[in-house]
Amino acid sequence: MWMAPRIGLKPLAMFCRRLGTSLSAGIDVRKTISNEVSSGANRVYRAEMEQVLRAVSAGDSLTDAFAATNGFFPSFFREMVDVGEKTGTLDRVLSMLADHYEQLVRLRSIFLVGITWTVIQLLLAIVIIGVLILVLGFVGDMTGENTDILGFGLVGLPGFIRYVVGLCFLAALGYGIYWTIVRSSLSSWLRSAAIRIPVIGPSLQVMALSHMAWSLGLAVEAGADAEKSLQLAMKSTSNPYYTKHFPRMSRELSSGLEIHEVLANTHVFPNEFVHAIEVGEQSGRLPEMMAKLAEGYQDRAKAAATTLTIVSTIAVWAAAAMVLILLILRIFSVYLGVLQEATQI
Repeated sequence: MWMAPRIGLKPLAMFCRRLGTSLSAGIDVRKTISNEVSSGANRVYRAEMEQVLRAVSAGDSLTDAFAATNGFFPSFFREMVDVGEKTGTLDRVLSMLADHYEQLVRLRSIFLVGITWTVIQLLLAIVIIGVLILVLGFVGDMTGENTDILGFGLVGLPGFIRYVVGLCFLAALGYGIYWTIVRSSLSSWLRSAAIRIPVIGPSLQVMALSHMAWSLGLAVEAGADAEKSLQLAMKSTSNPYYTKHFPRMSRELSSGLEIHEVLANTHVFPNEFVHAIEVGEQSGRLPEMMAKLAEGYQDRAKAAATTLTIVSTIAVWAAAAMVLILLILRIFSVYLGVLQEATQI
């Protein structure tokens, strides 16, 4: 199942930082993009940057140039660049985008570091089973008695080969199911439903609101109108639990309501979140209020990432423990069978 290449979070954060710094220093954007082409870390990145360079050199805006890369750059990034270009604050927007993506990289690192050892344990359990299939097969060849530890007829080298092929098939099947879900409407339903799951839901909500507060403040500071700012903020949550309310919000904003009012009418945002936006709107300092709110939520997002790591670690550890327990029970049953046969002789 083919997927168009997309830029990773870390390269995107570094690119935003370099481009924003160059624009602040007055360096021509074509020079900066040309440097990206020549110093790109991989072939795909260089090819996409070459396309951006050709578009910019032909007179296109950066927004159009990024949009022409077939999804290599995320839509939120492209829309914020569009706001920055239209309001003359692109260098500032890129600098804040760099902060945003660097924060996402840190959260991802917290999760990956926390779960790595547990995943290794699961992989070790799988390897141990494979080794036992192979070794017990060799022992069986010498004693004349084969031991099928899994009960699936996997014994010796032929059994080991079938075991490896089966694992590869399950991995490919899991990968296919994952991308099928990602590309289907089921993905939206799952992300929305996850918000309602105890322990996991509150953590996901905190992380989504952290992104939303940051995005809303950045869009307003960059000069976007209320509807565009709210649209970008909702999109940054990446969760239909929130984004499905935007059409209604847009209509209410057009009717004269303020941002905090349309958020309150959805009944899905915490009171403290809505109240902070209300204070910001009434005081005329919404960007500053959102910056403070985002900072607080970022600290909570780190704790949320830790919680998700713990939950995921427990899930993976339980899977590894189950595999080992079933293996031990199977070996024990085989051992009991041997003892029973011995007592009957």
